[in-house]
Amino acid sequence: MTAKELVSELGLSRARLYQIIAKLDSDKKPKKNALGQYVFDDVAVKNIKQYYTSLAVKHNTSNVKRLDSKTLGTIMSSLNSQVAKLEKQVEQLTDKLNNKEQEIQKLTAEKEQIRQNKDKQITELTQEYNDQIAELHKLLDQQQKLNLATSEQNKQLLEQPAHKKHWWQ
Repeated sequence: MTAKELVSELGLSRARLYQIIAKLDSDKKPKKNALGQYVFDDVAVKNIKQYYTSLAVKHNTSNVKRLDSKTLGTIMSSLNSQVAKLEKQVEQLTDKLNNKEQEIQKLTAEKEQIRQNKDKQITELTQEYNDQIAELHKLLDQQQKLNLATSEQNKQLLEQPAHKKHWWQ
């Protein structure tokens, strides 16, 4: 890896890279070639990255402000009030959810009752329809028997010899 590639990867300037190399322990510094240029092998790159990372962590932690107890109390009070508001919202939403679940149960029960009523009506209408059909079959059978009896009577009357009626009859 070249110095230019390392600078680009770490987001540093070339001068900052050389400052970091100067601060490294002598056993962690990259070796130089015959021309006096640094050779950035994997070990050297690892050492530079470790130093740069630890330096960034030290820099970030040194910028953390110390909070006094009054400020901390104010922050905690604010956070506690926000937590209380959120808990109240959760409680309200839970109540709404429970109400909706009760409504769903009520509607489901009504739907089931309507379905049962519909099934009962269908059963009653089917029975009534079957009864009417049975009655119609019975009436049709009676009509056929009556027609047969009438037909036989007519046949018998036609087959009887005609009696001469006397004037007094």
